[in-house]
Amino acid sequence: TLALNNTNTYSAGTTLTDGTLILGANGALGTGTFAFNGGTLRTTLSGGVTINNLTQINATPPRVAGTESITFAGGFVLGASRNIQNELTGGAKLTISGTGITNTASTLTLFGSGDTLISTTTGTGTSRVTMAGTGRLDLTATNTATGDLSTQRGTIAISGATGRWAGTITIAPSGTLILDNSA
Repeated sequence: TLALNNTNTYSAGTTLTDGTLILGANGALGTGTFAFNGGTLRTTLSGGVTINNLTQINATPPRVAGTESITFAGGFVLGASRNIQNELTGGAKLTISGTGITNTASTLTLFGSGDTLISTTTGTGTSRVTMAGTGRLDLTATNTATGDLSTQRGTIAISGATGRWAGTITIAPSGTLILDNSA
């Protein structure tokens, strides 16, 4: 376990492959790329932490856990089809915002019981998003990807004035789809 409790200015980047990394401050990862290849990411920052670094998912499965929200706001790059395990609890949420998810023709699969908000584009071309966990996935941006959006057991909510999915939506019998354009 490594705890980074202060804002850092290093620019060489940070890699998490195994073990637990605890972020106690916004800016704790410096300014370089965050390679989230595995292990567990947590925060102790009340109200949650925002990661403004470009985040690359190069291996699988990295995990987020704890009772405070984690926001990836600096862009999100998938090296290929990748999984993320979200085990945030107590109202905490995994949020992917900022410049979008770069994952041309690959799949982002979300496992775990935590809730996830994607408030940015989810890729281009035949990119896919699969909700394989039991939590809730909220999509609030205009998504032009033409791949499959699916849930096996969880809930997918497409909402907001611009929330949409351009591809096929597949909901398994134990999954739920919510369409809400009231925002």
